[in-house]
Amino acid sequence: MSASTDQDALEIPEADISGAGGRYIAEPKGRDYERIRAAGIAMKWMVNVSQFRAVEVVRRDTGTFESAKAEHRITLASLVANGEVIHRMILKGAPVPIMGFSSDDFEATLSMLRETQCLEYGHPANPDRKNSVKALLGVT
Repeated sequence: MSASTDQDALEIPEADISGAGGRYIAEPKGRDYERIRAAGIAMKWMVNVSQFRAVEVVRRDTGTFESAKAEHRITLASLVANGEVIHRMILKGAPVPIMGFSSDDFEATLSMLRETQCLEYGHPANPDRKNSVKALLGVT
């Protein structure tokens, strides 16, 4: 799983709804539209997290986790960053159940990813984190 795949997966293309037998179909607007949009994006994000965790398990089981640690860090950072944006979208509207999970489930998943990031790569406030990330990525 690559970081660019995660980024692409969060983009939701706008549907062309101008047809329908020559009649214009109104696009939902306002708060309801934003809630529906946020729910769709959150659902895709949760699927991405599930896929990320599945790849993580396979890599740990097969002993390839350490060799893929740079990709893991980038993908994890992307998921956390995208999750923060989606979380703000959800907070703007009323919490809605999203395909079998709630906004509380979303927040717990985001919190779990943040914790994983801190445990694997150090707390953001740790001065050694920057150097360890540079070494991990082979950057001088």
